[in-house]
Amino acid sequence: MNRPVLLQWFRRFAVAGVVWCWVLLSAGSPAWAEGTAANNLTELDHIKQKGRLEVVMFFEDVPPFFMHNRQGGLVGIDPQLAQDIAEKLGVEVSFNRQPQTFDAVIDRLRLGDADIAISLLSDTLNRALQVNFSEEYVVLRQTLLVNRLQLAQRFPKAQTNDEIRVQLNQGGLKIGVIEGTSYVDFLKADYPLATPVLYSDFKRMIRDVETGDLFALLYDELEVLNWRYDHPDIGLRLKMVLLGDRKDTIAIAVNRQDKELLAWLNLYLAKIRNDGSLDRLIKTYLEKSDWRTQ
Repeated sequence: MNRPVLLQWFRRFAVAGVVWCWVLLSAGSPAWAEGTAANNLTELDHIKQKGRLEVVMFFEDVPPFFMHNRQGGLVGIDPQLAQDIAEKLGVEVSFNRQPQTFDAVIDRLRLGDADIAISLLSDTLNRALQVNFSEEYVVLRQTLLVNRLQLAQRFPKAQTNDEIRVQLNQGGLKIGVIEGTSYVDFLKADYPLATPVLYSDFKRMIRDVETGDLFALLYDELEVLNWRYDHPDIGLRLKMVLLGDRKDTIAIAVNRQDKELLAWLNLYLAKIRNDGSLDRLIKTYLEKSDWRTQ
């Protein structure tokens, strides 16, 4: 075969190859384009597409952050925030209330079972290794409840809150804390010599402080104030010590990869903080007691 014939055959094969490549690419381009578009969707896009904001929340009511009213409706600071966020996004809201510890709320979110977590969540450094947190929307104070009789017997000179706190960091001193909460880490950090006793039930922990099985407990001021409201005689047996310099900042959690959703939530919080609606919501539930009779 001479050289001109070889060149002719080569040109034919080259043209055929180009045509087949074009056909294959054309046939596959719609699927490829759809896959690329799907991969480019943000969590905000997914939420709007499904028409629902899925919120994970602790299974028990924790007034006034989330609880059921007399009509059976879910109310409180966190449900109202979630409902307002969903409204601003133009979608419905649904609540997943299966987690039985606050750490389990984080686990559910991390595994993709929800879009966000609004559940009286402390934005601790340990939790921030698993999820991202928004700016805080409320700040609580850590609080101690101390058995008055044991305090008088063991540390009669401890009168002020600071003096009491110093005495708590001693070996063998039992301090109760709710398992699966940020307060386990708070207790270890501030009272490393004390003996932490983990509880799943706040009522039982209170009872053990009253009976003297515990010297004290550590929890947020909200739970302690709720208990004191329902049991006004508690002050006769237990001393409430507010830790003003120990803040418990509460924030919304999102998955680590949902950067756009996190940015949107921070902008949302900034706007409701600036227009005063966040402050009004917090005051409605934290500074007033009308919600208790609704």
